[in-house]
Amino acid sequence: MLRASVDTGDVRLLLVSDNNGLITFDLTRDSVIKSNTLYLLSITFTNPSTAQTPAHLEIKTFGSFEIPYTPLLAREFDAYGVEGGSVPGLVIVPVFLSASIFQTVPLAGARNRLNIHFTTNAAFSLGTLTVCVRLGCGSWECACVWV
Repeated sequence: MLRASVDTGDVRLLLVSDNNGLITFDLTRDSVIKSNTLYLLSITFTNPSTAQTPAHLEIKTFGSFEIPYTPLLAREFDAYGVEGGSVPGLVIVPVFLSASIFQTVPLAGARNRLNIHFTTNAAFSLGTLTVCVRLGCGSWECACVWV
């Protein structure tokens, strides 16, 4: 999804192509880019399923008037608990950083409780994570973890 907006409303865009990491779009006939006006271009996509380092991104215009490639400066802040997670192109695969377990009562016939401690490399919103623990007997016990 490709969208641009400005304080006074939307700027209508027409997607021309999106090949090999180059997204090209045209303004529609009734849109105008004004000088000294801040525009927001919003591009929605799905990240790859593997980790990757941040991308080097640039913007330019071509056609009747050309503005040469200009590096896009990343606004860096933490996102999902990942340091610098707002930097475009940075993708991490969520993993457990640590995981340990202990029981409270080792006596036959006694009620027992397992305590599981873990940390992850990312933060998760309430209701977005289900943790499944496989017990040695081969059964699965699943518990929702609210983080």
